[in-house]
Amino acid sequence: MENKTNMDRCIAISREPSNPSMEISNTGVTALGLTVGIIGCWAVISMIAGSIHSGGLLDFMLNLFTAING
Repeated sequence: MENKTNMDRCIAISREPSNPSMEISNTGVTALGLTVGIIGCWAVISMIAGSIHSGGLLDFMLNLFTAING
């Protein structure tokens, strides 16, 4: 009887569906999400540092507008 239980367990394991393309896709989406999050945090930190360096938010926006328009 023990032999039959082991055989059933092996059959159950071998019948699990595996989709490698789905795993690769999930990994890619996770990596992309982490990258976007890091870039977003960097952008926010840069804006805060620029605002502090300019002397305030209004001066920062004026300097940013001047830099973009020339």
